[in-house]
Amino acid sequence: MNRWLLPLALLLFAEVADAGVIKKVDAVFDGEVLEIDFQKEGECEALPLISEGRRVEYKLEGCRINRPFTIGKRGDLIKRIDIKPVNGDTLLSVKLKKEGKVQADVSGDTIKIVVKPSNYVKPELTVTRIPNGERLVIDLKIKPLGVSYIRKGNTFEISVAGVKFEEGSSSPYSNFIKLVKLRPAKGGGVIDVTLSQNVKGVELSTRGSKVILNIYGKKVKVASKGTVQKEESTKVSLNFTNADVRAVVKAIAQVAGVNIVFDPEVKGNVSISFKKPVYWKDALKAVLDPLGLTYEETGEYMRILPKSKIIKQEVMEPVRTFILPLNYADAVKLKKELEKLLGADKREVITVNKETNSLILKVTESHYREILKIVRKVDRPVKQILVKAKIVQVENSATKDLGFSWFVSGYNRLGDNLHSTYLSGSYGFWKEDTPFTPIITLDTYGKVSQIPATPGT
Repeated sequence: MNRWLLPLALLLFAEVADAGVIKKVDAVFDGEVLEIDFQKEGECEALPLISEGRRVEYKLEGCRINRPFTIGKRGDLIKRIDIKPVNGDTLLSVKLKKEGKVQADVSGDTIKIVVKPSNYVKPELTVTRIPNGERLVIDLKIKPLGVSYIRKGNTFEISVAGVKFEEGSSSPYSNFIKLVKLRPAKGGGVIDVTLSQNVKGVELSTRGSKVILNIYGKKVKVASKGTVQKEESTKVSLNFTNADVRAVVKAIAQVAGVNIVFDPEVKGNVSISFKKPVYWKDALKAVLDPLGLTYEETGEYMRILPKSKIIKQEVMEPVRTFILPLNYADAVKLKKELEKLLGADKREVITVNKETNSLILKVTESHYREILKIVRKVDRPVKQILVKAKIVQVENSATKDLGFSWFVSGYNRLGDNLHSTYLSGSYGFWKEDTPFTPIITLDTYGKVSQIPATPGT
């Protein structure tokens, strides 16, 4: 998909008058379909001027744009696009390289205009009843170049050449058709028709722009006399008076050839008389409706249950899948704590991917928001104590600053140089820029007990 009208997407107008004004234009071309969104302010109307052909035009009446714009060719469809103001209105003109068509949709303050090739269609589906089955008619609106099909189990994959579909699906009211799905494909489109288990055979044919499927049901045995009588494959006639609803449903299921499962709440009596045969699903609905009951179909069986259960299930919040990677918290440990939030809803599951330390959440959106709040609080780095150490290297030079200094000092005993009996060597303390402190002085000579010379040193 290519968003290519960027100058228009950024276009804003300051003035606002009573008439409508185009405030913003945004366009997307995906290679096959052009979509242009006009964001308006005020009242205006989208009027088709030319709806099909090699040129399509729309007028936005009452909405003005301040200046014209021209866009060149794009892909295999667009030749030229002109958007211009005309007498207070805005004119959109698109020249095409091949046959195309245009349609518009107005929603709130946005006008959406879509241009697509003429072979882009939205088929119409019609289901009618035929003897022993049903007929599905798929109207493609244009004649296809060719039609082929492949059967895959209970699904018919019908390939249509030369016709492109808008993707979508439908579940028509039918005894045999469960789902019809439309999807685009290269060179055309594909129709997937999924059938129920009680289909005997299918015939496929084409007639002009229509693809026709004749679907035939399986033949079943006739039920007990006077209870339910089979008429045309899956048509039944009923005659019950004050009968248990389960017994009546079982009789219809026997004719239709389907499996039945009852919810515990299914109970009650019913009186019904269909002298003319009706289709079995119509008969089943007539039996269940008065008792407030209904049915659900699966691929293998039909479930009978109260309508109140269906309503309750429909209002339940849907379950979605989310992946939540964790940076610091342990996913396995956190999973155990988060599971306490889920309650008794068995649809919700939390699993762990250990390799990526991620939580895989299959939960409702409201539970996901709660889990996200918790994860944001706990998925943080753990606080740690930082220990710093300093290594101090001490060299021999330190002993020169604080240490011992040797000296020799002579003392003259009693001033008698000749007969001096003491010439001593002594220790003392020395520090740079401070006087020398001797250990032995004249006052402490001969008095060893008074060393050091000065108390406290």
